[in-house]
Parts: sequence; structure tokens; C-alpha cells
Amino acid sequence: MDYYSYFKFLINQIHNKTKYKKQNSIFSINYNNLKKKGIKLIIFDMVDTLTDHKGILSKKTKTLLKKLSNSFKIAILSNCNYKRQNQIIKMVKNLDVYVENTNLKPKKTGFVNILKHFNIKKKYAVMIGDRVGSDIYGAKNAGIKKLILVIPYSKFFGGNKANLFYRILRKIEN
Repeated sequence: MDYYSYFKFLINQIHNKTKYKKQNSIFSINYNNLKKKGIKLIIFDMVDTLTDHKGILSKKTKTLLKKLSNSFKIAILSNCNYKRQNQIIKMVKNLDVYVENTNLKPKKTGFVNILKHFNIKKKYAVMIGDRVGSDIYGAKNAGIKKLILVIPYSKFFGGNKANLFYRILRKIEN
């Protein structure tokens, strides 16, 4: 995580008190509506968006990603270490999903790399994540205007929760 950008976000959040409407999960999003609005690229966060904390992709999630890849370009952007990145790559091996790893969220670097990889303009992209401070703010830094915040996977579906530090940060962000 890029702590300088993150603390910049926190200061901005305190002053602006921006509230984001949350979707229950990735399964409650109206993807047809996104397509009608011209969205071509969906960027997902991994941890607590697509899986529980450090979990694996469920069959239901894999089915959704496969279905979505028929209509959209799909990318996963995760703040994770090298070992976890390799696990994610293996999980999406048979899916048409691009994995970008960065430990610099909320800097715009990873988001910009994904846009360049697909050669898609930011106005045709959407970011879906569970954290305002890294996922939503990072996408905003990259100029992505369509932002969808979801309730953490582990809170909605159960499973491993993020450690206490990240749960506290999430409370502060919201």
C-alpha cells in the first residue's frame, strides 16, 4: 500500500465526507446496465470483493467472471505479495482475466497499467471493490469515474475476515 497516497485520501475524506452507495456483492450489480452505459472494462479488487480474506474463488464467482468476459474485458487489481499473485493467476488460469499486481494502491499506477494493457479509455472502465481508501480512491486517482463499492465478501458471505487493522481502516474510511 502506498501510505502517502492513502493518508492524503483520509485527509480528503475527512474534509469532503463523501458517501458511497454500496452494493451487497458482485452478484447484485446490474452488469447489463453497465454495458448499456458503454462500459468495456471491469476492474475488480480481489480480497473481500471476489473472495474472503486470502480465500479462493468460488465456483459461483468463477462462473460470473466467465460470463462477464463474454461482454467485457476483465481485470483483477490486488495489493498482494508475489506468492498471493501467483495463487490468483492460477485461480483465473482458465478464465479470460488479466491480473495486475501492485502494492501501491491507492496510487493510480496499477489502474493506468490495466487501461494501457487493454488500450481502453478510462471513461469506459468501472472499478468494483470493497474499500473506499484503496479501491475507490485509487480508481478515482486514475480518472475512472464509474466506481462501485461492495459490502466485504466475508461480511456478506462469511469466511475469513481481514485482520483487525484493515477492518478498523474500513470503518474509518466509511
